Amino acid sequence: MGCPITFSRIAKDCKGVGGIKRIALFDRTKVDLTDSSFGFLSGGTCENITLIGGYKGEEIENIVATNSFNTVMQKSLENGSVFYETDIVVQVFKMTPSKQVKLASLALGELVLWLEDNNGNVWVFGIDNPAEMLNMEAVTGTALGDKNGYQLTFKAWDKNPAPSFDFTVAGESFDFYITPVTT
Repeated sequence: MGCPITFSRIAKDCKGVGGIKRIALFDRTKVDLTDSSFGFLSGGTCENITLIGGYKGEEIENIVATNSFNTVMQKSLENGSVFYETDIVVQVFKMTPSKQVKLASLALGELVLWLEDNNGNVWVFGIDNPAEMLNMEAVTGTALGDKNGYQLTFKAWDKNPAPSFDFTVAGESFDFYITPVTT
């Protein structure tokens, strides 16, 4: 839904922008997911994430204006249950044999995903249940100007909305937790 515009001015609540800036994938077995490790703050923010044995996540090469996530609350009145289902779509350019092997191995594992949006928020998916890669589509295109790369689709199901990670409290940065992008 768009922001209401009145008298040629944008309403005060319309200061956010869409899109994902950075994406990192973590092997769920190497992330301490206990409540004390995550250090949840009020308002759905976590202040601490512990990676086991010096493990670092893998950052996925980001393509500007092509990645997104969408979270929908699923509620069943009949069963008295509520959960949050998130679809994450990621585009990766340029197919290579090494990229194919790496992405295929990620598809087999249970994941925790970090997404940094273009507003500077880092969202964490796969805390309650592992996030999973459901689809990896390799595309060569037909003409020189067509896409050559992959479209990855991840899904996460969590009991609560995805928390945001506050690096200012942890005293670290996004880069502290990841291995840099390799192409």
